[in-house]
Amino acid sequence: MVASPGERDVAVRVEKAFKSYGSSHVLKGLDLTVLEGTIYGLLGPSGCGKTTLLSCIIGRSRLDDGSVRLKARRLKDVGFMPQELALHFQLSMQEVFTYYGYVFGLSDREIRFRVDTLVQMLQLPPITRLISDLSGGQQRRVSLAVALLHNPSLLILDEPTVGLDPVLSKSIWERLVEMAKEGKTIIITTHYIEEARQAHTIGLMRYGKLLAEDSPNKLLEDHNTNNLEDVFLALCRRDEAAKEFKWDSSFFSRGAAKPTMPLQNNSNFNTSRFKAQFLKNIYLLMRNIPMLLFTFMLPIIVSVFFSLAVGHDPRHLAFGVVNSELDNSLINCPKVYPTDRCIFEDNITISCAFIKEIQGRDYRLHEYSNLDNAILDYRTGKTYGLIHFGSNYTEAVQERVKLQKDASNLAIEQSFADLWLDSSNLHVLYQMQRDFYNGIKAAFKKILKPCANESETAAESLRLPITMEQPVFGSYDYDFSTFCTPGLVIIAVFYLPTVFTTGIIGEEKESGVMERVMSSGITFLEVALSHVIVQMTILVIQIVELLAIIFLVFGQPFKGDPTLAFALLVVVGSQGMLFGIILSITSKNLTAAGFAGIGSNFLLMLICGFFWALEGAHYSIQLFNRLVPLTQPIISFRAITMSYDVLYDCNLPNAPLNMESTIIQEYGLISYYLHHFLYS
Repeated sequence: MVASPGERDVAVRVEKAFKSYGSSHVLKGLDLTVLEGTIYGLLGPSGCGKTTLLSCIIGRSRLDDGSVRLKARRLKDVGFMPQELALHFQLSMQEVFTYYGYVFGLSDREIRFRVDTLVQMLQLPPITRLISDLSGGQQRRVSLAVALLHNPSLLILDEPTVGLDPVLSKSIWERLVEMAKEGKTIIITTHYIEEARQAHTIGLMRYGKLLAEDSPNKLLEDHNTNNLEDVFLALCRRDEAAKEFKWDSSFFSRGAAKPTMPLQNNSNFNTSRFKAQFLKNIYLLMRNIPMLLFTFMLPIIVSVFFSLAVGHDPRHLAFGVVNSELDNSLINCPKVYPTDRCIFEDNITISCAFIKEIQGRDYRLHEYSNLDNAILDYRTGKTYGLIHFGSNYTEAVQERVKLQKDASNLAIEQSFADLWLDSSNLHVLYQMQRDFYNGIKAAFKKILKPCANESETAAESLRLPITMEQPVFGSYDYDFSTFCTPGLVIIAVFYLPTVFTTGIIGEEKESGVMERVMSSGITFLEVALSHVIVQMTILVIQIVELLAIIFLVFGQPFKGDPTLAFALLVVVGSQGMLFGIILSITSKNLTAAGFAGIGSNFLLMLICGFFWALEGAHYSIQLFNRLVPLTQPIISFRAITMSYDVLYDCNLPNAPLNMESTIIQEYGLISYYLHHFLYS
């Protein structure tokens, strides 16, 4: 709100300011007046509300009740130096000054002129040096220079001389006095009470209220002392009201709207501010080479290790064999079992046919002469399974195949081989069951094929009463990795931007940089858009890496439209960026954001259909698992990899719905949260 004409000599006026955070009442009916062209020293112990008051003045916080009126009309008319450094340590001084110069709308020529002046005034080192290479005092001087860069009419400095050399502090105060004479208004907080004597007016603050507000000389005169610390001590002792203060809703209007902000940013988007934010992101990215390498190497590492380690059938499993028909059968079977012999010929050993089929399926067979020893190794985990052929196995099988229903009970009993399988690993168990079923089936076909017509009926009787046709989508030869791959790609494309965005914005928020740039006039739209452009470039490279390695290098099946797949992944990646922005903004610190990201990653992997069918989940999970943000993208991407015409193939009716709901869901979330953070 702009001051009325009758208050043109007042630069800042705060009236009956109330502010609380939960049950903590920070400002309690505070009144403050700063005259134009003066230095106002705000003194008080830590936790008395000084920083909160400054935050309300610059418009970063909103009062619960009361008013803040400034003569300054625009955010660029205010220069703010926070108590923390709030600088990008990876940037050089020149890049920092250029960044804030563009934020405040300065031209390159104006930036150079102001930087030269400030370097001389604050005795700064060469501007090509990185902020991280400066001493603590030099960094604080750079922070002060940023606040002075655009020559604001109102300057708000939070502890500007902490850690500085006394000679330099004196020089800064002399410069502040000169600026006040030039018509600048300066509000400064300091722990050094005697230092505040140089201010035109000082306000002594305690428990969210001003105990006194007057010139230093007047306060000293009223309390008959030469020491401001004695004045402050005397005021604290007399301030019984601060101790007895009770928060009451009658102090402000019930149901009334919160006070308007003292400074309003009329432009949600400015080219100069966006340019500053975009260039800053590029500089930070190029300065952090390890992070850049990690960003581009992580998709490669994830896709390579996944392709090598996940979803393939286990090979070379140890398996025990006890063959009572033939000693040393692993060695002797090739000698006594030619491949072209009929099952009914003399001197044939049928168990050898089965052993040969098992060997062809990459099992490491260990033969035992004693069944008890074989069972002992099986029970101690040295083998995954065990098969035992009886001494009359061949004769019993021959009789059973030839006579069929007329075979004797003894022949039927002896025609069974004993099989033990380890069920502690379900996937290994299913594989062994499949391999032994297919192995025995293949062995019977081979030993029946050379026989004459007498075996045709027997061969036909061994067939299952069902014919397995070729699948419309996919293949019976696909392994578990084919099912998991789409889920991996979607989750990687979602979380890679999430990690990067959370790290960048979260670090800026934690260091105070985000608060500083927001108080300088940058809008959330400009911050988000600059990150999206940089991230989108990185995302495209990461998507290409994932697709190339998984589908080209390792040969995972892909029968759909690459353009459609790429578009879907870009949409998912954009949602990952949004999720990173939301995490960094809503979390108290970077650690909390990291925990939230990791926790959500585990949760989504479990319920979004990454490595298990959605239909296999409990009914209570099925009620909402298709509404999880990554579920529909995984279904859609899996459909794309299996079908050439995923959108229009009538044999895949759910694909169009999945694709459309994915796009609507992603962009609906983006629009909602952008609106929420821009206007809340």
